[in-house]
Amino acid sequence: MGVIKGICISEKRGTAKHEIEEAVFVKDWGIEKDAHAGHWHRQVSLLSYEKIEEFRKKGAQIGLGAFGENLIVEGYDFRNLPVGTRFQCGDVILEMTQIGKECHSHCEIYKRMGECIMPREGVFAVVIQGGKIKKGDILEKIEETEVGQASGFKECFKLLGNGTIFLCFMAVMCHVGLDVGTNVTTPKLLMQKLGWTLEQAGYATSVYFFFRTIGSFSGAYILAKYSNHKYFLGSVLLMMLALCGVFVFNSKELLYICIACIGYGNANIFPVVVSQAMKTMPQHGNEVSGLMIMGIFGGTVFPLLMGIASDFANNQHGAVVVMLL
Repeated sequence: MGVIKGICISEKRGTAKHEIEEAVFVKDWGIEKDAHAGHWHRQVSLLSYEKIEEFRKKGAQIGLGAFGENLIVEGYDFRNLPVGTRFQCGDVILEMTQIGKECHSHCEIYKRMGECIMPREGVFAVVIQGGKIKKGDILEKIEETEVGQASGFKECFKLLGNGTIFLCFMAVMCHVGLDVGTNVTTPKLLMQKLGWTLEQAGYATSVYFFFRTIGSFSGAYILAKYSNHKYFLGSVLLMMLALCGVFVFNSKELLYICIACIGYGNANIFPVVVSQAMKTMPQHGNEVSGLMIMGIFGGTVFPLLMGIASDFANNQHGAVVVMLL
């Protein structure tokens, strides 16, 4: 059992949070009038009151909200609780989605004290059920009674109303379409451009999968160094340039290099996209998973469109244009 020692908000990002006596929590949004509320996985931030007191004993002259936290709670060591833990305070239900955060630029507290506890001690949550919370209220941990519930088509498709989830769904469809389309189209393209037999052109598929495998292994190292966002943009740019090369070049060597780049760039698109979708709505893990799987099957429509485009253009360049789009 915990006690709410403080509630803090800031109306604008980048400004210090200030204390309020009572706050309205909005379902799947966050705290009313708080700048960090929104349709994402860090709607509410929580910090243990005990951790703040320990930090004060080191000489830090800080008030509640100084670390950017929304709720200061006495009685819980949040860092040692698993993601997915739920809390209830009156009508409000919160679900933990993240422990700690990456500190991109050191705050004033860090510059004065040489450390900041929020990146390692703070946790984040989404609002499962709305209501009001005031200082002094009791925050209770909800014990799980069910492993999970099955989700239907309706619940899955409702998530498409979220812009990030919709883009992730489309990205999965494009990933699968490019994967299948490359294997179907590139041998035919080599036959058309180089006058090869099907047996000779068939090596294009092997080149694609070979570099796709290399991309999968090297991606684990690259993602440890760079953010998902940068890696995704780099992969998409690489594939776009490679597809343009496939459209323009007539050299065997350059065509093979382009096919290799497409395989390498497409290697980790799916896990990066699914990871982003899960981070966006972690409270709907089952529905997000189901939607991403639907995207895999939905991606099979692209080879059909490529075939139609090829027939219309009377060559394989029509299929390449579809992949570029």
